[in-house]
Amino acid sequence: MSYIRNLLFKNKPGYQTLSSFWQFKDIKDGVIIMKSGAYRMCLEIFPANFSLMDDEEKRRAVIGFEQVLREIEVKYPLRILVQTRKTNANDYINQLEHAYSIRSLGTYDLFRKHADFIREVNKDYEIITKKFYLILEFSELKYTLSKDIISREEKNLKKKREITEEEIFQEVRQSMLGILATFKSQFQAINLKSKNLSTSEIVKVMMSYLDEEKFLNNREFYEHLDEHRQRAGKEGLPFSVINKISPDFIEDENIDLMSINGKLYLRSEFLSELGSHAYIDWFKEIVMFPYANDLMLTYTSKDPAEAVVKLSDKRQRIEAKIFDENTQHRPKNIADNLVLESTEKIEKQYLRSEIKPIDLKVEMTFRSDTIQALNIVHMNLERLLNRKMMRSRIYHYEQFEGLKGTFIAGYSDTNTKNHRDINTDVSAFTFPFIIPQISSSTGILYGVDEINRSLVTIDRKELESYNRSIVASTGAGKSYFIKLDLIRSRMIGYQSFVLDVENEFEMVTNYLKGKYIELNDKSIYYINPFHISGPEYKAQKIEFVRDLFKTMFSNEKIGVTELTKIEKVIGNVYEEALAKNSQPVLINFIQAIETLPKNRTTEGLLTVLRSYNEPSHPQYYLFNKQQNIDFANDDLIVFALKYVDKRDFVIAVILESYWNYINHPKNKVKFKNLIIDEASQLFQSGLIVEKLASLALRGRKYNSGVTTIVQSINHYYNSAFPRTSDLFDQSSVTLVMKHKVSDSFDKLNEKVHINKPERAYLERLEVGKGLLIVNDSKIPLSIKSSEEEDRVCTTKPPA
Repeated sequence: MSYIRNLLFKNKPGYQTLSSFWQFKDIKDGVIIMKSGAYRMCLEIFPANFSLMDDEEKRRAVIGFEQVLREIEVKYPLRILVQTRKTNANDYINQLEHAYSIRSLGTYDLFRKHADFIREVNKDYEIITKKFYLILEFSELKYTLSKDIISREEKNLKKKREITEEEIFQEVRQSMLGILATFKSQFQAINLKSKNLSTSEIVKVMMSYLDEEKFLNNREFYEHLDEHRQRAGKEGLPFSVINKISPDFIEDENIDLMSINGKLYLRSEFLSELGSHAYIDWFKEIVMFPYANDLMLTYTSKDPAEAVVKLSDKRQRIEAKIFDENTQHRPKNIADNLVLESTEKIEKQYLRSEIKPIDLKVEMTFRSDTIQALNIVHMNLERLLNRKMMRSRIYHYEQFEGLKGTFIAGYSDTNTKNHRDINTDVSAFTFPFIIPQISSSTGILYGVDEINRSLVTIDRKELESYNRSIVASTGAGKSYFIKLDLIRSRMIGYQSFVLDVENEFEMVTNYLKGKYIELNDKSIYYINPFHISGPEYKAQKIEFVRDLFKTMFSNEKIGVTELTKIEKVIGNVYEEALAKNSQPVLINFIQAIETLPKNRTTEGLLTVLRSYNEPSHPQYYLFNKQQNIDFANDDLIVFALKYVDKRDFVIAVILESYWNYINHPKNKVKFKNLIIDEASQLFQSGLIVEKLASLALRGRKYNSGVTTIVQSINHYYNSAFPRTSDLFDQSSVTLVMKHKVSDSFDKLNEKVHINKPERAYLERLEVGKGLLIVNDSKIPLSIKSSEEEDRVCTTKPPA
């Protein structure tokens, strides 16, 4: 280091090791345990899109946020973290390659072509991710109250024993969950969805702040941190979250600069002046500032009684000054009269409890690979703030405090006055949840955000649910989008299985060297619906075969007694097959049912089943062949269904085989994507609907997601089978493309709240564009593809 730098930091501690630096000591069950004895829990807030809202809706959002701020208790600050990350094309490509080990997948040629396309698109569109978090804190006082609560309970039970730290922890956690539920309901009232952050999600936010590369290199470990802690506890080994997340070192580079691991530079600042007046979109440009940064807004409630006393003193001083000026016949001071009028108004509002005093602190930490880039960011920020009559100050000599101030598990402890006293009605205009920028460093490209001109990349494994819904009419580009998704999913090693109702996917299947299968009597591929993977799946198979036989015997009802007997013989067939290590086919079940007492029901069922056992029957191949399709060995299988006879039976068999595949423990590693084109045509079968709904509800457990494509949202809700609605309700990603909006608007509005500007946008949609809804955050999406992708995905390519 330079001589000047050594002089500047001569007496400052060098934080080469960070275990004693952090202000928290552990993260457990989604709770950050602070060294001070306080606890924190976090919500991720999925923002609205102010660019797609009218003024009235914006005003309602601000009023709703004011209600949230009024809930803040004195001395317990509410923190909102806006985490923005900007990635260049090469960094995104490298992260994608590393995260999915693409060179080992055999798809590097696909990846290389896609990487060239990303670099080209990145010239016009940025790659920006923006996440919003609410941080709730219980301080030492709440800790004491929790002790008292438990002590009272123990006293009432007349038990005498030591109250454990774990009991206190669980008491506080339950209290915090209750308060978080209140906040979630308040945000839901203004159409903002939110979710509690788990331990692994909190660690991910921290690692994004400290060392994202380390997180990506050890993603599997960080995503199962609580499990590793439990394992270490059982083995009697020490386990420290701080040691797991700490970078190698953080050090001062200058009086206004820090570095992490010597390769990432950070500068922390705070807003020292907020301007002369507040308004809707007050903080819009600050929140949308397109550079990598962590913006922390800290709202601390103050005692209204103390504020009233201060205001009363201020009012009396001004009144005295005005009285003196009047008695001395001096010219009237308009400024003093305006201040008096404002002070009286605020004092009355405090006394009526219409508003509350708030201490607002706005801190920012910017980051970049170079010092020069950080200097440019600072100059651009100053230009922005000057236009808004605001000012910022850098934390000179206090960069560590600034760093802690914008950290999800930290707080700044500085003598610098870095806050402003305002009221809840004014602070509500800082409403930050105004712009969704959906981008993931490990996500695949969906298109571009037409408003922000940024690339939209989504990693479905980061979402609450892996399911997707696509609503679009014929010719809107839905199949085109799915084909693009197949190519990009194949590139990163996802498995895809497509139910191709209209036979549109043959070209893309051949391009990706997948299997294109039409199940019929001439096919060389067979699926055995009775296949069982092991004894633990016996109950599920009995239930499926029972329902399959009921569907085949649709003209007659089977009584409870007969059904019980049939279930028993089905179980016997599977017991025998498992004992012989073989797989049953239809004839085995026929022979077992023939042993039952003869009656009208069993005879009728046997007649139907025997007909399917005749080689001349069109579905003979479906129930009497051993399976030779190995789902595990192919990354893309498309089932062509347009000309298949008795399609419902065939699809039910395919879905059962898919369920058998994902159910097996050895098949949980790869992500599996089940796509149902023109799904509404299949919603007339209860057997299919039940299986699809089960896959949608339970698929995440098996690393599987379901994508359904329909022409109207009404198809999900007008089916004779109510579980069809689960396919939409359980989707984290919804893409609404060009379709007849007037027919489906009421249901669409009920489910995802479509306002007037959004409806207008939907009604003028062009082909290849749509409203993308991810966890209730909406962006206008334009699908982008390379020339080669376009050639493969176009349904009718040019001659």
